[in-house]
Amino acid sequence: MEHGNENETMMNRIRALLAKAESTNFPEEAEAYTAKAMELMSKYGIDQTLLQAKENKTTVGDRIFKVYAPFARDKVTFFNAIVNALGGRAVWRIRGKRQANPGFEELHVFATETDLERIDMLFTSLLVQCANAMNVAVRETISGQNRPRKFKADFLYGFSSEVGVRLLAAERQAARDAEESAEAQGMSMALVLVSKKDQVNRRVENVYSHLTNNSRRRSELGAGYSHGTAAGRRADLGGVRMNTGAKQEALVG
Repeated sequence: MEHGNENETMMNRIRALLAKAESTNFPEEAEAYTAKAMELMSKYGIDQTLLQAKENKTTVGDRIFKVYAPFARDKVTFFNAIVNALGGRAVWRIRGKRQANPGFEELHVFATETDLERIDMLFTSLLVQCANAMNVAVRETISGQNRPRKFKADFLYGFSSEVGVRLLAAERQAARDAEESAEAQGMSMALVLVSKKDQVNRRVENVYSHLTNNSRRRSELGAGYSHGTAAGRRADLGGVRMNTGAKQEALVG
C-alpha cells in the first residue's frame, strides 16, 4: 500500500473517533475514545516527521486561521495550546485600534503540512466538544448569583489548559515509542524534533522581524475553570493568506 493511501486511512480513523466524541451525550462514552484518538493522532504526526527527516523533505508551511466570536480572544489561547503541543508556532495578528472589529481574531500558524492538518482537525473537533460540555455545565451550575460570561470564559481556559497538557504528553509518548525505529535508521528522534522546531522558528523569524510576547494570564479563576479542566480530561483528542492591515503582531504562548 502506498504512503498516501496509508495516511488517508489513518486520518479517516481519527476523524471517525472525533466524530463519535462530538456526537455523544455521554461523557464516559467520549472518554472511551480518548486514548485511541490521542494515540493515533500523535503516532501519525511522529511517523510523518521521521519519514520526512529520513527523506530530507521536511518543509514548514503556514496558514491563516480565523478564530470567531464569542470569546474569540479566549479561543486564541485554546488554539495556541494545540499549536504548541503539535510542534507549530502561532503569531496573533493584532489589528490596529482604528480597524473595526470584524468578529474574529487571526492566527498565522507555522508548522509542517502534516502538523497543520492535525492542528486544523483537532481545533475544529475540540471546539465542538468544548461547546457541548460547556452547555451542560452551564445548565447544571449557573445560578442567579453567578456570572455566566465569566463562567464560560473560565471554562474555556480550563478546557484548553487540560487539553494542551494531554496533547503534549501524547506527543512525547509517541516520540519515545518511535525512538527505536529512528535509531535503526541512524537517526535520533529527539534531534529530528529539535531540527523541525528550528525550521519552524526560522520560518517565523523570516516572516515577522518584530514580535511581542502576548501570553495571557488569568487571575481569580472561578468555578468555570474546574469544570473546564474536567471536561478537557474527558475530551476525545482523536486558510488563505490575507492582508489585514495589521499594525502589530503578537507571538502567542
